[in-house]
Amino acid sequence: EAKVQQGRDLSNKLWNASRLILMNAAEPATLEERMPPQSPAAPEDHWILSRLESTIVAFTDLVSEYDFAHAVQEIYSFVFSELCDWYLEIVKPRLYDGDQEAATVLLHVLERTLSMVHPVMPFVTETLWKALTGAESLVIATWPTPSGFAVDQGAAQRIADVQGEIAAVRKRVD
Repeated sequence: EAKVQQGRDLSNKLWNASRLILMNAAEPATLEERMPPQSPAAPEDHWILSRLESTIVAFTDLVSEYDFAHAVQEIYSFVFSELCDWYLEIVKPRLYDGDQEAATVLLHVLERTLSMVHPVMPFVTETLWKALTGAESLVIATWPTPSGFAVDQGAAQRIADVQGEIAAVRKRVD
């Protein structure tokens, strides 16, 4: 029952995050137009793009080794913790203000995430994919591959520092 609950929770989280992104990001016409800049201005954009790259590599390797349990855990952690709990919360003000770079990064991350999650949750991801792209089917989309995005260690450290400070404040409040 716990695994079924975990799957339901992931489904809900992905659905709600997708709704937030699709309702607030001006959608470019094609997937190619969704490519984020190689050097985004905001450290949080650098951070999520580097986390996405790492997740694509880890998830693909685990699936290639038929280690589906750990592959699903990898994507679960990315969607829950990194994308939803941290990045979306940090970037919401920019998204609500119409920041096009934030929207582009979010759309790119959502597209890649849906592609990875599709083998695990085909019905949910198919519906979200059609809302995102208007494309025929996610089944015929290409598997996400690393884009060669250069990781900015300084940006990663700034986000880690923010996470540490917020965790410390939450601990004091509890």
